[in-house]
Amino acid sequence: MSKKLFGLIISTFVLLLLFVYPAFAAVSTAPAALDITVTNNFGAPDTVQVGNLSADVIARVYTTATGGSPIAVSVADVDSATLYIEQLGVTGGTVYVSVTTPGNTESTRTAVTYEAEPASTPILAENVTVQNNATGQLDVITVINVAADEIIKAYPTSTAVAPIAVAVGTPDAKLFINQLGSSAGTIYVAVKSPGQKESTRTAITYEAEAVSTAPLAADITVTNNKVGVSDTVEVAMLFAGDVVKVYSAATAGTLLGTATVETGMDSATVTIAQLGAAAGRVYVTVTTTDMNESARVAKDYDSETTVAPLAADITITNNYHPTIDTVEVVGLGISDVVKVYSAASGGTVLGTAVSGAGAVVISVDQLGANGGTVYVTATSDNKLESPRTAKTFASEPITTAPLAADITVENNATGTNDTVLVANLAEGNIVKVYSAATAGTVLGTATVATGETSAVVSIAQLGTAAGNVYVSVKEAEKLESTRIVKAYIAEPVTTAPVAADITITNNATGTPDTVAVANLVEGDVVKVYSAATAGTVLGTATVATGETSATVSITQLGTAAGNVYVSVKGTDKNESTRTTKAYTAEPVSTAPVAANIAVTNNKVGTSDEVVVNGLAEGDVVKVYSAATAG
Repeated sequence: MSKKLFGLIISTFVLLLLFVYPAFAAVSTAPAALDITVTNNFGAPDTVQVGNLSADVIARVYTTATGGSPIAVSVADVDSATLYIEQLGVTGGTVYVSVTTPGNTESTRTAVTYEAEPASTPILAENVTVQNNATGQLDVITVINVAADEIIKAYPTSTAVAPIAVAVGTPDAKLFINQLGSSAGTIYVAVKSPGQKESTRTAITYEAEAVSTAPLAADITVTNNKVGVSDTVEVAMLFAGDVVKVYSAATAGTLLGTATVETGMDSATVTIAQLGAAAGRVYVTVTTTDMNESARVAKDYDSETTVAPLAADITITNNYHPTIDTVEVVGLGISDVVKVYSAASGGTVLGTAVSGAGAVVISVDQLGANGGTVYVTATSDNKLESPRTAKTFASEPITTAPLAADITVENNATGTNDTVLVANLAEGNIVKVYSAATAGTVLGTATVATGETSAVVSIAQLGTAAGNVYVSVKEAEKLESTRIVKAYIAEPVTTAPVAADITITNNATGTPDTVAVANLVEGDVVKVYSAATAGTVLGTATVATGETSATVSITQLGTAAGNVYVSVKGTDKNESTRTTKAYTAEPVSTAPVAANIAVTNNKVGTSDEVVVNGLAEGDVVKVYSAATAG
């Protein structure tokens, strides 16, 4: 018979005895917590051992302090009882233990706490090494200081259910993974010791796979030969064993060719049947041993046509007639044939020459008095003629443009001619004033007189607003200079009157209204308008000699309150902006008080009368039939 069954039979017998003889039963003494040992096993039944007992004492284990049924019962054997429980749980907790001694009732329950199931000690991050190898090789996680029979597991995340690699512990355990990935990341490692649950997971960061260093664009030379000769891509500054690949695109695309750096060399040349007649771009990578392929580096290449000369390498001298003009071109190859054309396509060949040591000078009879453009090509051996490079050239000697600091513009008020004065000139210089930087209208002209160093151009009107004029100078036997922009200010405008200096009297109908403006100067003209812009001039007045104010008389502003708009025009100045000034309504007589009105409605034949008291001499009284209209 098992201990469990025997204990249950004894417990039942004791309960029956207590039920039959309750008057004789005493309460058993509760076990001491120090005499109770709870073992929370992993993977095996848990136990509660109660010591310091006597034979035949029944021990019970509960999950609650009162009530409920016991989860285990056992009878003490000699001096202790061991109770077996299938599982208390993974975490720690509390059980409640009672005893029943023969002839007595069950004791109170003694609370005993127990610890969580034993867990394996987490792996130290310092004991883990992750080797993230290049694509094509297994990645390796090495864990040191591991005991025999311990199981090491690697997880992709902190919560993943299934591990991606497992190894049985040795002093140097290795876990092999197909690929962690090319980028840096984190792996989670746990250990399970015999008889213990798996440890918490230790996060281990790892670096990205090693990537080959990309070549520098400056170390790549692409030669795009004419049809019939293979094109080449040469890459320098490499190491023996490096593999060079040339692609047609920045991603994906076509592999155009490959080459390996030979022993003792530091470069490799990839041969490609044909890149194409036009200019384009290839993308080059390097793959070093045990490393991933590098990023692709873009490298532009020229077309099969000869590279056109740079405009910066072309110098044109447009000499004063009749000296021959010249076109000099540098940065050429030896024996390049250079041609100078009059147009971007078609046109006339103005001159041709063969370069010597990378430079050539072509003579041209005359390019023309004014500036313009020529078009230059080069043709190298076994290449087509290059596109034409446009190169502008200056005109024949041109007059030095005036300095903006030597130009003075007077924009006078309407009615007075404006002037443009240009200083630091020579006798005979011709000054022109234009309305625009190019083309436009000639606003005026003047010639520097004998013995003078300046000229004044008179212009009817530049306009009231600020603006620019464009001034040129022409010397004898030279072309007219470029135009120099010179800004001028707006015509002088009179200061607008201050609203506080304006007094408006809106008299009763029959008496003209007045607008008086103070703080003016002699000759100022005051205008009163009906609107802030446009509108009607209601009246005008001029400040008399010796006066500082003027009063404008207006037939009628109107009975109601409103606004007028007042401007001032000073001598040799334009009219000011309009100042808004409010005025009150015309004065209205005080209405009679109802108590002062007496109405007598007499019988037919006798006139009725309305008597109003409390008036002043001259007041006119009117009696109406209605409150309004009537």
